[in-house]
Amino acid sequence: VRCAPTQPQPATPTPTATQTPTRTAALPPTPTSTRAPALDDGLAIIGDSSSDEYRGSAPRGGPYQATTFNWAELLVRYRGVNLGAWGDYPEPRRTGYAANWARSGATTDSVLSSGQHRGVAEQIRRGEVRLVFIWVGGNDIGLTDLGTRIREGTISPTEQDQRRDRIVGNIAAVIRTLRAAGDVRIVLAPVPDLTAVPVAIDGYGYDADPIKQARLRAAIAAINDQLRQLALREGVVFHEVNQRLQESIAARMRGACVQVSSACLTLTQGAAPTNMGLDAYWHPGTVVSGLVANAFMTMLNEQFGTTMVPFTDTELLQIAGITP
Repeated sequence: VRCAPTQPQPATPTPTATQTPTRTAALPPTPTSTRAPALDDGLAIIGDSSSDEYRGSAPRGGPYQATTFNWAELLVRYRGVNLGAWGDYPEPRRTGYAANWARSGATTDSVLSSGQHRGVAEQIRRGEVRLVFIWVGGNDIGLTDLGTRIREGTISPTEQDQRRDRIVGNIAAVIRTLRAAGDVRIVLAPVPDLTAVPVAIDGYGYDADPIKQARLRAAIAAINDQLRQLALREGVVFHEVNQRLQESIAARMRGACVQVSSACLTLTQGAAPTNMGLDAYWHPGTVVSGLVANAFMTMLNEQFGTTMVPFTDTELLQIAGITP
């Protein structure tokens, strides 16, 4: 079955259009059931633009900004997750939630140099944070010299191993700092593998050449294998967000679009919420961000005994301003 996508216009739409996004105010928070104390007492995030607020210092969504959110913002607004107060903070946070230290463009090196881990550690010591999520590493490869050389096959095996070990070592240093700060639960995510996301093949610099894709995919897999071992050694939860998101998208694929309830998300980039990705770096739109949030909530339910309620497809369309 192939659904025919429509391209919405940023102007106020006609109410009868079934897939046209609007720019109405976001829905009121959805009631949630009881959650584990670690989540009520505070979540902190260490990472990059995968988690940096879309409504913060680097707003995304253009004319649809009012209904453009990332996974973390969705959890705060509609599931009551505590990421701290919204406000203006010194770098690397800037404008956003007090406990969201994720900074657009961050690498595992800059996480350390900018002090994301030290900032979270201080919040742990003050009792403001009991659960920390670490999701970083995509920019260490992505549109970098390292990623290019891996794709082209011009990097030596020795240097590639050294760069892998540096990424893993940086994340290990983050975990050690957090552990030393006090009683905290830690969740670690793998380096994103966007070679499996159709719209990212060209947009994120991933050449469509299958040989180059395979080289990059193997390099990312090697890093993530090491991160799984690190999580096991350190006793932290490893969140298989790559696999969960890929499975969620694959289950909704209908020809050239991703079917979400009555809407068809096109495998294209753009601010309109019926696109899967917002821009050339494939920051997911609100609906796909909701799928990321669902993967996170499912992991919390499995690992920590929370009772988070995942977003329904219809709910995500409503939040994104797409009339179901």
